[in-house]
Amino acid sequence: MRVRSRFFVFLAAMTVASSMFAQQGRPAEKGVINFLSPPIADPMLSHDREIYVLYGCAYCHGVDLNVRNGEAANLMSSVLVGTDENGNNIGRILRSGIPQTAKLSPMPQFSDLSDQEINAISRWIHYSRQQGRFTDLMGVKNAPAGNAAAGKAFAAQSCNSCHAEGALAGLVKKYDAASLKTHVLRPELLTSTASFKVASLDDKAMADARLKHGSLLENYTPGQVADLMAYLQTLK
Repeated sequence: MRVRSRFFVFLAAMTVASSMFAQQGRPAEKGVINFLSPPIADPMLSHDREIYVLYGCAYCHGVDLNVRNGEAANLMSSVLVGTDENGNNIGRILRSGIPQTAKLSPMPQFSDLSDQEINAISRWIHYSRQQGRFTDLMGVKNAPAGNAAAGKAFAAQSCNSCHAEGALAGLVKKYDAASLKTHVLRPELLTSTASFKVASLDDKAMADARLKHGSLLENYTPGQVADLMAYLQTLK
């Protein structure tokens, strides 16, 4: 089984190399997967993307989950991926594969992936979902009118375990409406490069906060965001 997976890695690497040479000096054509994604400052995420591409995930699902080849599952809107924690769902699917269905093409079985490789692929998928969802939510036009009561209920369920109402009120005073939405969706801890210092690696509270905010971001709906913003405005 290890030989087969390494063959897939070799094949994916050859595909990446061919694509890179073919696209030098010209823009990507419509429908062609562009493996020349912009560089990433975070070395861990850069490594994660490399593993994701080399194992062939990008060929069917797109490097940033926006380009799909054939009938691959849309990872950007997948409920299974949205409920994944530390690679538990993604890892299970990677190791067992998916048989062909009437709507989806079969997915190969990667039963010999290491835990580190699964974690890398999972991190990249979640990062890409978060980036895509942030862009979509910030670009919403004619957003629905928010319901403050619904927003308060959402905050009680998703925010108040870490942020008291007084702390949320402080955010409303600190940011204007546009900046507040940006901060709520993607606080600085999600955009800052993860530190490899021992103290930072052992900071469980910060790690949990990053995971929590990341999960919220990739699963927000426009209605939930509108409700939350309406509630926050009542805290002025």
